[in-house]
Amino acid sequence: AVSKLGVQDVTVSYLFMRPHIRRNVSRADGGSFQTMLRLYNDSTEVKFSEESTPIQVPETSWRARRYKAIQKLAHSYGLRPHICKCKNHDIEDIEELVPACDGCQIAGPDSACHGRKA
Repeated sequence: AVSKLGVQDVTVSYLFMRPHIRRNVSRADGGSFQTMLRLYNDSTEVKFSEESTPIQVPETSWRARRYKAIQKLAHSYGLRPHICKCKNHDIEDIEELVPACDGCQIAGPDSACHGRKA
């Protein structure tokens, strides 16, 4: 396992798409992307801020269940998973998955939530 190599933290996120990107992806390929795009049939729109364009993410309860399963799996390998709180603030028990303002750390270890509130 990667934890034996010294890896302790992993960042977890589902693909988020702006509406125009989803349209372009769905037009680009008739087959290989269709399975992935089915996750977005019942998607949830999330906004980072009032001025931002909404993004589409897989349905809220589906993501919450999957993140909990991924979190359990990561812990079983001695890894600390980091889930982006900013893109998942619609998950009711996000504090259980992302304590305090853990942040996603996608941009590095010091990239907390930048003041965004769940």
